[in-house]
Amino acid sequence: MKALFALFILIIAIPATAHAGQILQCGAPVSVTINTDPNVQFCDIYTRQLKYRDSLISLQEQLQERAKNYVAPGIEARKNYREALAALHESYGEEEEAEAKTKEDLDLEVSFK
Repeated sequence: MKALFALFILIIAIPATAHAGQILQCGAPVSVTINTDPNVQFCDIYTRQLKYRDSLISLQEQLQERAKNYVAPGIEARKNYREALAALHESYGEEEEAEAKTKEDLDLEVSFK
């Protein structure tokens, strides 16, 4: 235990004595040479932002068109289903129930503008 304590004191004391008397220079100015050439290339991020905006609008239009094309066959299938269901109900003499079912199906139709 005494040896561990002595080692601890040595670790602390040695760096303190090694740097004793040295003056630390802080805040000293650094001389730097800056390129003042007027032909330095510039990345025009403002024009790039406008191009990204145009690209985003185009992508949104394409996604909307794809959604319309994806839903279109389903709308036609639901229409055919409603007609077939109405015909089936009419064949059983359940005309009022057929109209109610058709109205429920119309509420489920997806519409895109």
